[in-house]
Amino acid sequence: MVFSFSLAGKAQDIHFSQYSFTPSLLSPALSQNFNSEFRGGAVYRNQWASVPVNYTTFLGYFDKKIHTSWAGNSLAYGMHFQFDQAGDAGLSWMQLQFNGVISRPISPMVTMALGVGLGYGSRQFKPEKLSFGHQFTDQYRPNLPSGENFTQTSAGFSDFSIGLHTHVQNHQLYKADMGVSWSHLNHPKISFLGEDISLLPSIQIYGLGQVSLSEKTDVLANAVYRLQNPYSEWVISSGLKYYLNKETNQNLAVSILAGMRWGDAFFPEFHVYYKNWNGGLSYDINHSDFKVATAGKGGVEFSIQYIANQIVPPKKTKICPIF
Repeated sequence: MVFSFSLAGKAQDIHFSQYSFTPSLLSPALSQNFNSEFRGGAVYRNQWASVPVNYTTFLGYFDKKIHTSWAGNSLAYGMHFQFDQAGDAGLSWMQLQFNGVISRPISPMVTMALGVGLGYGSRQFKPEKLSFGHQFTDQYRPNLPSGENFTQTSAGFSDFSIGLHTHVQNHQLYKADMGVSWSHLNHPKISFLGEDISLLPSIQIYGLGQVSLSEKTDVLANAVYRLQNPYSEWVISSGLKYYLNKETNQNLAVSILAGMRWGDAFFPEFHVYYKNWNGGLSYDINHSDFKVATAGKGGVEFSIQYIANQIVPPKKTKICPIF
């Protein structure tokens, strides 16, 4: 079975149910954690579409390993772009982050990695989409002045994050990824009305596992705990991955999972793996107190990922020597 854990809380950073498919968002050290040369992917989430203040969230990422090494260590880099928008005023969050990773095997089975992330982001809102008391006379007149003075509707900030990661693998029998990451270490400040509001540091502790149950079946187990005082979040899911074809360049597999965001929602999750591609679908079913407004509906989430080697053209050589 497959287990995934992720947590969510009010006023926290963006989050996804398919945490194992948002690697660089989970930790900058995960920008090197794949068995190939480069990786790209995206995740889209539409949450609470049944209520007026629905959330739309997007993440796109790209990671690449570097051929050269430094003092026997492997190097990699990555980047991701995240976007989130919610509410009547279209309050949005945009951030671009670049990651650098150094990793080193400490035994035939164990590799450790250190990653750092540097990012820049912005928050903004659109006051013209709101309604104010000055616009109500005998009826609502949106063309009247709002009576409010918004000197600033957007704010930028820089961000710094760091992550430590451990990868353990025993041939095809099992593999596990464990780590911890910290974001907003520089306490970035955002100001709309003259007061600087600091983004709270966030810590994420995760474990992602896969164990071979038989020649065609794997058990997956993932867990993520996230703390951003005073809020915290757990996400857990479990399921099976079944291989329909294991032939090279024709591999095909599917996975079915059942998950839970603690105290908030249950979600089924389904993935199809074909050659270098992976596509996923999950759907949150809300069971918190907010279900009065959502009627149990939560968020639909789509993911896609591509992992492959870069084809390097051969060097030009002369077939026959010139005498």
